Amino acid sequence: MKTILAIYSNHRLLIFPIEVYWEIVGKEFEMTEKYTPLKHYLMKTPLSQQELTLSFEHIERIIKDELPLSAFKHRPWWANEKYGTHSHAWMDAGWKADTVDFSNKWVRFLRTKKIIE
Repeated sequence: MKTILAIYSNHRLLIFPIEVYWEIVGKEFEMTEKYTPLKHYLMKTPLSQQELTLSFEHIERIIKDELPLSAFKHRPWWANEKYGTHSHAWMDAGWKADTVDFSNKWVRFLRTKKIIE
């Protein structure tokens, strides 16, 4: 007998095998963890610094992985959306993506709040 999971979401009842649920959650967690080093890097930036420009290559060195192709081509990837698996990294650290230069491959972050550790 397979274990199933039922979730009520957006006025719908979703039912699926528990293995499918954990596969989805696991991938989401993995993607979230991928950008944690960027969050830590931004949090360690001196509070006096109100903006920071990073090349895409530098971000890849920080996260020790490649950015997805969409990060090189689509502005929405850099949107300051709390539900994104990557944007939470800069937003939780007190920054927002301000300007993205796709030809020169860099992003400028602006500090939005002071983080007290």
